[in-house]
Amino acid sequence: MKNALKVNAMPVKTYRWLKMNEETLSLEDIASFSPMVPEEKLPEGVTVVHGAGAEAVDSIFAAPVRQMKEADKDAILPNGDVLLAGMQQDIPTGMGCAVNELMESNAVPVSVYTVEENATPAEPLSLRFTPEEGTAALSRQVFHVKKGAEITILMDYYALKKTKGFFGVQTYLLAEEGAKVRIVRVQMLGEDFTHFDDFGGVCLTDAHAETVRLELGAKSAVSGLVVNLLGDESTYNGETGYLCRNEQEYDYNHVATHRGKRTSGNLYFHGVLLDKGKKMLRGTIDFRKGAAGADGDENEDTLQMSPDAVNRTVPIILCQEEEINGHHGATIGQLTDDLLFYMQSRGISEAEAKKIVIRAKIMRVANLIPEGDLRSYVNAFLCDTL
Repeated sequence: MKNALKVNAMPVKTYRWLKMNEETLSLEDIASFSPMVPEEKLPEGVTVVHGAGAEAVDSIFAAPVRQMKEADKDAILPNGDVLLAGMQQDIPTGMGCAVNELMESNAVPVSVYTVEENATPAEPLSLRFTPEEGTAALSRQVFHVKKGAEITILMDYYALKKTKGFFGVQTYLLAEEGAKVRIVRVQMLGEDFTHFDDFGGVCLTDAHAETVRLELGAKSAVSGLVVNLLGDESTYNGETGYLCRNEQEYDYNHVATHRGKRTSGNLYFHGVLLDKGKKMLRGTIDFRKGAAGADGDENEDTLQMSPDAVNRTVPIILCQEEEINGHHGATIGQLTDDLLFYMQSRGISEAEAKKIVIRAKIMRVANLIPEGDLRSYVNAFLCDTL
């Protein structure tokens, strides 16, 4: 087995000396992996098949894959000679081919969750992953949301605070015509965990997908995401929040790929860096040929609370279509003396003022989680951490 994986490759490369083109995910000291099936709560209108193989995934995505390959066969590559990382996969994911190879070499089965046509479950589909101390676990699932269905999916990764291990998950989404899906993923793993979360989604005509990602635990966490807006007037909105502290290292590669006409795709990041935390973000809005009238926005707002923290961001817009509207940007700030003075003048100590501001930043994303057990777990985690 390989000792490391090359993952999170940018769609186009920048200067090598910047060391931003990709990330290396270490697999040292891992003798073998075991598959993990989450604790699940299935609402009415949702079915699941555990233990499926790669052929089940191929069958679900066959038509969209054919459509994407046909559109890409005459694509003009950036710089004329750089292969887009996503073109190496039938269903592009943010972390790339290395994760597919890892899953397949370890025979990790696929759990296929199907939301029936026009179903609108009143309760979320809930999946809870609780890897144990000292284990190395992998999980793989597909969410097939059929025509006109509407659902919220909760994915919770949790381990006790003082634990060590490795946990990786790969998720595929197919949102059919008119479907609406929100996927919430919250990472609260132990302080010595290594974690990766790989995601690949496809939205067909008038489908609406939203992801809410909250990164709070683990020593090292790598997150990759690609959502293909394949159908006309499909939309995607991604909200990511992170609290990077101590010596944690977070690495992100998120891509919204516009293919259909009048699509809308947004990537938003809200984070706090403390202590010696390190964060790397590659965020890409990719307008492919044929995406006339598309609109894309990418923005990051980072609060850096320590001079020893490291924040790196690469916002990218790629464009093969003329009639588009794209924006990107990143801001970084600190807690100002004026705000501290204002809060202290009302009897709030400097230490407490910092906690209030940090918590407010994280809760901006946490409040997007539906009320219930998962939001309560996040609140408890923040109370214990800050």
